[in-house]
Amino acid sequence: MTYIPNAPRFYSPSAPLKAALSSLAGYDARTRAMEALKAPLAQAKTAQQDAQDAAAHLAATLASDLLTAEPADAQATIEAGTTEAARAAENVRTAEATVKLLEAAEQHLGTELDTIIQGGYNQLLRHLNGTLQDAYAESRQLGLHGIENAEDAITAGKTDEWRRMVELRTLVFRIRDAQGTIVGRLGTHDAIQKLKTFAALRNYAELWPAWLEVGRGSVWGRENLTPPWPTVNGDPEPVGLHAWILDHPEAEPWVPTDAELAATVKDAKAAALATHAEQDA
Repeated sequence: MTYIPNAPRFYSPSAPLKAALSSLAGYDARTRAMEALKAPLAQAKTAQQDAQDAAAHLAATLASDLLTAEPADAQATIEAGTTEAARAAENVRTAEATVKLLEAAEQHLGTELDTIIQGGYNQLLRHLNGTLQDAYAESRQLGLHGIENAEDAITAGKTDEWRRMVELRTLVFRIRDAQGTIVGRLGTHDAIQKLKTFAALRNYAELWPAWLEVGRGSVWGRENLTPPWPTVNGDPEPVGLHAWILDHPEAEPWVPTDAELAATVKDAKAAALATHAEQDA
């Protein structure tokens, strides 16, 4: 039976996710080994089925041969049939053993690969963060402040810069998708809940001081406050948020580990509660 991993695996990963996975020691080697097993395993399963089919038809073949054989040839026909049956049974055993061996090797490599991925959770996030920082650093050097669309870029003589920004923006979106995939499969529930807030901007609380008030609208009574970046149904609008980040150098996009995220949220919550305590005093 084909190996089905217990741990989360990433099939057909995007370029940023693939690069992050490749940064894990042993990942590429085991991926190549598992890929090398695919064709031989498929061929072995076909051979196994063929051997089983051939063995299953021997009884019908022998019966048919006996119907047309001369009485004097019956014993020889039976002996030939049993010889063929023994050969067919050996073929079935060989085919089954081959399939079992290849599946066991696949499972062994898959288990090792799962262990590598689970153990490399933080490294995957750090790798994505490095790629994200590079993308934003380059984007902020393109000189597109105040240019909101391709028409503005043409007017400002920044066509090439705009085209490069769009490429980098696509990369950023893929990084965020990879972050969501990794955290969604391996991260904590709290980390998943914070993907669009503190896990997107390191200084989320500084950029939007009312974050806790809005989160506790029924407590603080200020439900009409909105974040400074564009939103859709309460969530950041990706294109608008990206443009807002580029126009606000104080914004600090990042891909944190769960520990980094938890520490940041804890500090932000403590600071916000302290501020409210001072205001109520």
